[in-house]
Amino acid sequence: KNLQEFRKFCALLTRRDHERHHLSREIAALWAKISELKTIVESPEIAQHFSTANIAMISEAGFAAAHWLWSMQEKQAGLQVHDVPVLFCDDLREQTWNLHTLVAKICKEENESQMPQKESSDAQIDLLP
Repeated sequence: KNLQEFRKFCALLTRRDHERHHLSREIAALWAKISELKTIVESPEIAQHFSTANIAMISEAGFAAAHWLWSMQEKQAGLQVHDVPVLFCDDLREQTWNLHTLVAKICKEENESQMPQKESSDAQIDLLP
């Protein structure tokens, strides 16, 4: 039984070390995405291409992600080496991906709304003589 507990403890330490090794890269990627959202919101040249509602949505998503990351980093910093981590690379990747897909979706909607409407097929011009 002691051997099984020791293996569990070693597996936890190995996972924690692996997470710690890759965590800084994932945190940097999330901060970069949050910074990108901040640039969209604060830059008049970029923001003019988005509706007010979409700017608000981007701003809220960036703020929520930043708040989540700050709180998780604070919790993680208070843990001992043998404690179960609260901040995982998978969670960071998911947050980054969610922000990415939100911006991509909004950009697609904005592009579609700015595209001229296609004429109906009834109004086609007959090019044959």
